[in-house]
Amino acid sequence: MLERYLGSQDIFYVRIAHKMLMAVGIFLRKENFTRYQKLSDLCSKIAAKDFEMRVEVEDIQKILSLKKSNEECIKRSEQLKKKIKTWSQGLATSSISRLGFSLKDVESIPTKGRWWHVGSSYHPDKDQIYSSKTAKKGPDFQLDAQFEESAKVLGFETPFRQKLFQILVSTSGGPDATAATLLKACSTTTGSHGVRSAEHKEREMIQLVLHCLLSEHPFNQFYAR
Repeated sequence: MLERYLGSQDIFYVRIAHKMLMAVGIFLRKENFTRYQKLSDLCSKIAAKDFEMRVEVEDIQKILSLKKSNEECIKRSEQLKKKIKTWSQGLATSSISRLGFSLKDVESIPTKGRWWHVGSSYHPDKDQIYSSKTAKKGPDFQLDAQFEESAKVLGFETPFRQKLFQILVSTSGGPDATAATLLKACSTTTGSHGVRSAEHKEREMIQLVLHCLLSEHPFNQFYAR
């Protein structure tokens, strides 16, 4: 991805590469020096004719030259990896229940949307948008009073996110039972539109779980599982 974005010499993609390198730049030198050298060479070949491109290239070269970094995103990612490792201990995940997310989804911005790059909401394929007018609406979920304050602080405003949050913090039976209940809440059994709806819900579920993991400190009593 980084090689492709830098090789494009397009300011939009170079900026994306810049943001990505803020998180992974210091690891390239240690873990894949050949790839690191290739990225450095690509930067030197970029024709920085305008000021904005020169600034981006210079910043990228500085990031690639760093041996240590104080970037907050790197500290958070290290914390997140530890939390996920602890959370998933003993959790057997079959290939059927794994999320079908690949590099192709990241690259297909015109058809899949752009949430992976900028954190915006997921959009289904643009040529197959499901009209909300024909969707069958079920009754709104009512969050238990004991979880209302925490859900509000964490920013879970929609009924679906509140439902997932309540499942996450209240399901008994350990990680396996919690994971199964979360997946069940996201499942849809009707037609191709239903499949896309399920994928959308699964993405929301992953975002919510990661958000809770990163917010563990002020809500530690909920996330011991």
